[in-house]
Amino acid sequence: MLLVGKLKIFSAVAFVGVVLVVVSYISPGWVILSYQNTQEYFSWRHNLHSVDREITKLSNGYTKSGHLSIGVWYFSLCVVQPEFSGNGWFYNSFEEKCSLAANSYIRNIIFPRAFIDWVFNTALEPYGNSRLEVKVLSTIGIVFAALGVIGTIVYTRRKAKSRNVGLLTFVSFSVSGGLYLSAMVKTLGSIPFHKLYFDDEYFRVTFYDVKFHCPWGLVLGIIGCIFILTSAIGHLYILSKTNQTITYKSTTLTKVRIKGKLSRIPIQQSLHQATTRSLG
Repeated sequence: MLLVGKLKIFSAVAFVGVVLVVVSYISPGWVILSYQNTQEYFSWRHNLHSVDREITKLSNGYTKSGHLSIGVWYFSLCVVQPEFSGNGWFYNSFEEKCSLAANSYIRNIIFPRAFIDWVFNTALEPYGNSRLEVKVLSTIGIVFAALGVIGTIVYTRRKAKSRNVGLLTFVSFSVSGGLYLSAMVKTLGSIPFHKLYFDDEYFRVTFYDVKFHCPWGLVLGIIGCIFILTSAIGHLYILSKTNQTITYKSTTLTKVRIKGKLSRIPIQQSLHQATTRSLG
């Protein structure tokens, strides 16, 4: 296969990898956990306004279960809560509510707040301490990935004739894959993949079983990084091959003009003709 054909294959691999990395970057699937209340808190019932329906007075922010997905910039939350009837009362029927917000609001949305504080102070303490570093590394990785895409487009259109563009593409993809992969490994190492238990020490009404699940955002990102690094190695291979070809041609052939015609002849012969003309 010609080098140009191989270059197109490596460019396609790079495009797939960059798409996967971008999806991972904007997804909230870096840390995924679910929590389930292990005790039903329906100890007191009341009939409101003679309506034949049981309602329950619960503590503010009570949730039966929830599913939390945290990403680089924002998180998604789905909770199962008792249906609210007004005036601080809740029906015994449940409803599911989902929300999407920036990570900076995570402590204001998730209830009870003692639970989310416990999550970040215990289970996700390493992740909480490295969130800024993860944001910086992943963002720089995305920027270099975009630069690599531009480089591989130009390099392919020029049919691998521009060595500087090829070198820029190789460096961009290498830096992108390395930085983004390091951000994901740092996040993955901070997730405790074992069952945890939360006990509300104050109100004694919240008892959660906490489970961490497979972070699909990290899985997509790791696969994308593998594709990007593979493309970087491919561009380096093409650079080495084109460099050998150019070096070989430059040392064996040269262009000379003989009787108004431009032709290629060996260097030794051209030097002999040039010397003969100068002596003559």
